[in-house]
Amino acid sequence: MPQVRKKPAAKVRGGAAGSKDFDAVFGALKPLFSRYESGLEVVADQPGKYYLRSKGPVFQDKPLWFGGVEIKKNYVSFHLIAIYVFPELANNISPELKKRKQGKACFNFTAVDAKLFAELDRLTEAGAVKLRSLKPGSPVPKGNCN
Repeated sequence: MPQVRKKPAAKVRGGAAGSKDFDAVFGALKPLFSRYESGLEVVADQPGKYYLRSKGPVFQDKPLWFGGVEIKKNYVSFHLIAIYVFPELANNISPELKKRKQGKACFNFTAVDAKLFAELDRLTEAGAVKLRSLKPGSPVPKGNCN
């Protein structure tokens, strides 16, 4: 009887099978950005990856990345570039959300957290307001992007 080869187990994003539901985290975070699609340009919209950038205001003659959500190997990243460009937006971030912050504008999650996602929603709205306050074609404040 010929040997039957077993297929290797399917890889699950985020580690051991069933240990993390990164698709649920991504699904909860994506709408925080997708509601701004009409005023921004969708750069990527695929399973596990979603990015937006500006249509109008530019930095160094390029569109400004507004933010995005992406499933990585060990977590889901939520990039909110507005807090990098407008650092005053981060002045009142809760200690719990600060623990999730990596670098200047990224927050990492391994599970859905309604309280922190609501806080990110408010930060995203504030960032969108700031971005809209820039006149189309005007440069982003240079002091914040060096």
